[in-house]
Amino acid sequence: MDSIINLIKEFSSNTKTSSVVALFYIIYVIVPENYKLYIILKDYDSFLHVFGAIALCKLAVEIIIQCKYKFKNISLKKKLTGYLKTLSDEEKELLKEFIYGNTKSKSFLLNSGVVQGLVAHKIIYRSGSISTNVTIRGPYFEFNIQPWAWQYLNKNPHLLNSYQE
Repeated sequence: MDSIINLIKEFSSNTKTSSVVALFYIIYVIVPENYKLYIILKDYDSFLHVFGAIALCKLAVEIIIQCKYKFKNISLKKKLTGYLKTLSDEEKELLKEFIYGNTKSKSFLLNSGVVQGLVAHKIIYRSGSISTNVTIRGPYFEFNIQPWAWQYLNKNPHLLNSYQE
C-alpha cells in the first residue's frame, strides 16, 4: 500500500514522470489489441486508463501554464520596451549613466522622482537597503538596471538621444 501511495505522490509532483506516463498511455491506446504490449498489459487496463487520463490532463494543464507564462512575458516585455521609447529627457540622462558608463549599478538620490518613476516602470531597481551617502537633499542608494533594459538599451542606444539633440 505504501508503494502505491509513494507512486501517486511521485506521479503528482513530478511533471517528467507524468509526461512519460502520458506518452506511454498514448502508445498503449494506439497499439492494436493483437500486439504483445497490449496482451501483456490488458490485465491492468483500468489502472492504465485512470493514470493515463490523469497524466494527459496534468500534461495539458502544464502546457497551458507554460504558454500563459510565455505570452505574459512577451506582453510585459512589449509594454516595458514600449515605455523605453517614450522616456523623458531626465530619464534618458539617468539611463545614459548606466549605458555610456558601462556599469549596471549607480548611486542615486532615493527621493528623486525620475529614479522612482524608472523603478515603478521596472527599468531599474534598488539593489541595497543601506544608504551609500546622505546629503541635505536626502539619502543615496545603489540602483541596478534590469538585465532586459541593459540589453535592450545597449542594442538601441538611439533611444537615449534627447529630443533637443
